[in-house]
This record gives sequence, C-alpha cells and structure tokens, in this order.
Amino acid sequence: MKNFSLDAPSASHSLPGGSSTEELDDEGFSLFSDLIYNTSGIRLNANKKGLLTSRLIKRLGKSDSRSFHEYYRRVKEDNEELIRMLNCIAANTTKFFRENYHFLYRRPCSAAAG
Repeated sequence: MKNFSLDAPSASHSLPGGSSTEELDDEGFSLFSDLIYNTSGIRLNANKKGLLTSRLIKRLGKSDSRSFHEYYRRVKEDNEELIRMLNCIAANTTKFFRENYHFLYRRPCSAAAG
C-alpha cells in the first residue's frame, strides 16, 4: 500500500470530537478515487477533490480515524466501512420524474401501451 501525506496545516478541517485533519493531497485523492471507481464505478475527477474531502471527513469522525491515511487503510480492510464510505459519497438522487408534469406526460403513453 502506498503511503500518502496531508497538505499544509493551513487547510485543516474540524472533525467531530474536536480533533482536526488536513486537506487530502493529490496522491491521497488518487488512491481514494481509484478505490471508489474500482468498487462502485463512480468516477471522481480532480475537480471533485473538495467534495470528496468533505464527505470523507464525515466518515473519519464516525470511524474514529485520525487521518485520511488511517481511514484509507481501514476502508481497504473493512468491507462494511467501505460500503458506508460509498453510501456517503454517492448522491443517491435522480432527476427523472420529479415534477408533476413528468407524470402527466407519462399518463397518455401508459394508456396507449395498455
């Protein structure tokens, strides 16, 4: 397993419980984004680094991990935590059929098919 570091202390985030962690560096982002893609098919481009960092920080605090490195190791070893991480990262939203007019449009199509 590769070892990766954290960026400068100026980019710190507070974790639940008062401890802090630093911004995920490029190598760490690459390791997490590769793992996420290989296990779920979710591709995170470099412009999603801030999003990934903020979502991972939520899991770091809940898993009692003190660094991204420690959390990466945990996710690689603990399938349940891997699933929790993926659920935290996945948006779980859809834009299909969310407005009333979408259903009104579908009604004639459904009637014609039946």
